[in-house]
Amino acid sequence: MASTQFEKIRGYQFKEGDEVYYIDKNRIDIFQATIKEITEKGILVVLDDLNSKTKKASPKRLLLRTAKNNTIYEKQEAERKKEKSKKKKTARTKNPKKNIDKDDNDSNDDNDNENENDNPKHKKRERKLKKPIFDKQLIVKTAWQKGIHNPQQFKKFIKKNMSSVYDEYERYFKMMNLSENPIFSFGGDLTDSEVKKFWNVSKVQWQKMFGDSDVVDVSEFVRKTANLCKLPKQTESNAKETLQFFFSPDEIENVSFSQFCAFLALFGPSDSVFRKIRDIFGLSEDIKNCFEYPEPAEFTDESIETEMNGFSVFVGTESERYVFNNPCVPYGKTYLIDETGKMFDTWNDFFTENPLSANQSKITKNKKTTKKVNEKASQKETKKSNKTKDKDSSHENPKEKEEEESKNSSDNKENDEELNKAEINEKEKEKEEIDSDASLSAPDSMEEEGEENIEAKENEVKQSIEQIIQENEDTQVEDTQNTDQIEEIQIPQGDKPDNASSLE
Repeated sequence: MASTQFEKIRGYQFKEGDEVYYIDKNRIDIFQATIKEITEKGILVVLDDLNSKTKKASPKRLLLRTAKNNTIYEKQEAERKKEKSKKKKTARTKNPKKNIDKDDNDSNDDNDNENENDNPKHKKRERKLKKPIFDKQLIVKTAWQKGIHNPQQFKKFIKKNMSSVYDEYERYFKMMNLSENPIFSFGGDLTDSEVKKFWNVSKVQWQKMFGDSDVVDVSEFVRKTANLCKLPKQTESNAKETLQFFFSPDEIENVSFSQFCAFLALFGPSDSVFRKIRDIFGLSEDIKNCFEYPEPAEFTDESIETEMNGFSVFVGTESERYVFNNPCVPYGKTYLIDETGKMFDTWNDFFTENPLSANQSKITKNKKTTKKVNEKASQKETKKSNKTKDKDSSHENPKEKEEEESKNSSDNKENDEELNKAEINEKEKEKEEIDSDASLSAPDSMEEEGEENIEAKENEVKQSIEQIIQENEDTQVEDTQNTDQIEEIQIPQGDKPDNASSLE
C-alpha cells in the first residue's frame, strides 16, 4: 500500500474507553481498538479487528476516529477483504477436495486481518511414515503356507533366511567395495588408477544390465552382454555364439558378477572384447594349442593371488611364458605385456618375436598322450583298490576265495595287456613323429656331413611359420580397416584348450 497521511490531534489526552485506531508496525495499516487501561508504562488497548487481542501502545500509535481516519480505514478494510477472497480461490484450486466451509464464519474472517508480523503462523509439515524394512505379515503368511505351524519351527525358519540375507549382503558389500577389497589381482604391472578404473567400470556395467543382482541366468547374461560388447558390424547371433564358447548354457546355469569381472580381465575393455577374442581365434591351430588361461566360467575361489588377466604360453621349449592383457587398453593399442615388461600390439606381434620351434607340435601332442596314460593308470589303481575291498568283504568259503582270486588275476592281466598296448601304440606314434623330424635333428655321427641340409630345412620351417603369422596379421588388419564389411568371429570347433585354473 502507498503511504497515507493520518489525521492526528495534538494535545489530546486519551482516556479509558476511548474508541481509537491502532497503527500497525508497518506504519500503514490501522485497526479498530478500544483503550482498556492507562498506566505509567503505556496504554493497553483491545484490538477489535484482531479477535480482541490486547496490545501495549504509546500515544503516537493511536488515532482518533475522525472522518478522514474513518475513510482510510474503510479503504484498507476493502482491500484486505479482496486479498482474503483471492487466497480462498487459490486454496480451492490447489486443494479442490479440501473442505473450507469451516473458515466461512465471521470470526475467522476477522482473523485474516491480523498482521503476520504480530502473529506469524507456521504450517506443520506432515511427516511421512517410514516403510518397514521387512514386510512382517508377508513373512508370517509365507511361513504358514509352507507348513510351519510351530513357533520353534518359525524361529529356525527366520534364522535360516537371515543367514541367506547376510550372505547376500556380504556379496553386495564386495561388489560395492571392489577397489578396497578386490576379488583377484592383475599381472602386467597395472597402475593403481587402471585397477580402480577396471573395478568401477565393471560394477557400473553390471548394474546397468542386471541391477543389484549378484547372480543371473546364463541365457540372460549372454543376451545382455552381447548387446553391451557387440561390434558395430557384428551380428547379434555371432556375438552370442562367441560368448557361449566361454559361458555355455549346457555346462552352467548361472553367471556371477565375479565371473563377469574375470571375463573382462581376460578380454576387456567391453568395447574391445570381441576384437581381442578374434585376435586369439585367428591364430593357427599349433599356436592356439600353446595357450593356457583361467576359465572365467569356473572362477569361484575368490583369491587375491589369482592373476585373472594372464595367459600361460609355451613357446620354443616346454618352459612357460606369461603374457597379460591390460583390460583398460582398447584393441588397436599396445594392450599385451609379458613377464619381462615387453609390450605388444597383437598376439601376432608376440609370436613373431617368439616363434614356435619345429618340434612344438610334438610337445603339445606328448602332453596329451601322457595325460591319457596317467588317466589309464589311475583307473587301474582304482580297480585294484575296489578289488581289495571286495576280498575283505568276501565269504569264508576257501573255494569261493580261490575262484575270486583267479578272476581278479585274469582281470589284472587283461588290464595290463590293454595298458601295455596303449603305451606301445603311443610309443610307435612318437617314433613316427621323431622319424618325420629326423631330418631336423640328425645323429651325432652325421652332423658334419648334413649340417647344410639341416640348416636349410630349419630355415624353411621358420619361414613357413612366419608366413602363417603374417597372413593372420594381414587378414586382421583388413578386418579393422574395412569397416563396411560384417565383423564375424570364427569360433573354434571341438574341445577348448586345457585351461589353467590359476596363474601364480
